[in-house]
Amino acid sequence: MSENNKSNQIIISERFAEIVIKNLNELTHGIQVTTEQKNLIRGYFLGIDTALKEHPDKLTWKDVNLQKLAPSLANKAALGLDMNIKNTLFAIPYKSKATGFVTVDLQVGYEGEKQIAIKFSKHKINDIRVELVYKNDTFKVIKKDAQHPYDDYIFEINNPFNRGDIVGAFGYISYDEPKYNKIATLSKLEILKRKECSKSEKFWGKWYDQMCKKTMIKETCRQIEVDAEKIKEYKYLLDFKEKEEVEQCQEVANNEIQQNIEVQEIIDVDVEEYTVCNQQNEIPE
Repeated sequence: MSENNKSNQIIISERFAEIVIKNLNELTHGIQVTTEQKNLIRGYFLGIDTALKEHPDKLTWKDVNLQKLAPSLANKAALGLDMNIKNTLFAIPYKSKATGFVTVDLQVGYEGEKQIAIKFSKHKINDIRVELVYKNDTFKVIKKDAQHPYDDYIFEINNPFNRGDIVGAFGYISYDEPKYNKIATLSKLEILKRKECSKSEKFWGKWYDQMCKKTMIKETCRQIEVDAEKIKEYKYLLDFKEKEEVEQCQEVANNEIQQNIEVQEIIDVDVEEYTVCNQQNEIPE
């Protein structure tokens, strides 16, 4: 990289951090931005920069609307989501056919969903385990009853090299106090019903297994009893996240419509239907 390019990169990086921190201050009502949050923001810049460079169209920062992107990034930093931790937060840039500007779609991965759920749980969580169940696996649910003090399960991978097709998934929440331990399950059919709430095949087509797992994560997190005081404190962050996911869906859908109009195809996209699905905590893609 030439000295001139390095200099431009530093200027963009500094401007990026400045705008995001300003939005974070506004989002947290003037509470001092922590060193950890500043480090997360630096990581966001590097992650997005990499995603732009690796895009087939070789996208650049000059076409990115930082003023629009900054509030979303500030929200993620306030929630503590780290883009450098695998499957926590993804930056997916694309060029809008309507405006010509680059939109950076921020997708919370299943590790990010777990992190948020643990943060707001009423009871201390030790772990959230989520597994896909394949045809050749052994899986049995043991529900809490007079003989069993808490939910449990038996899960065995009988043939790791030939597990067959996905038949379902489960999530298991382990608490400090085992009496709260809980299991959640989804059949393949139930997973696919949630996929129907998605109006874009973009992620399901490319990362089917991961999307099934993310769907199970969301269903598992719905089983967690939240702390009312924590929710009250962070409600504005969660409301922002939910509103943003709906808007992202609409923008991606509109962009797909524009792309298909160019080749004389029409896609029927019902954003209102998507909104209902989102309110039921389904996956946002």
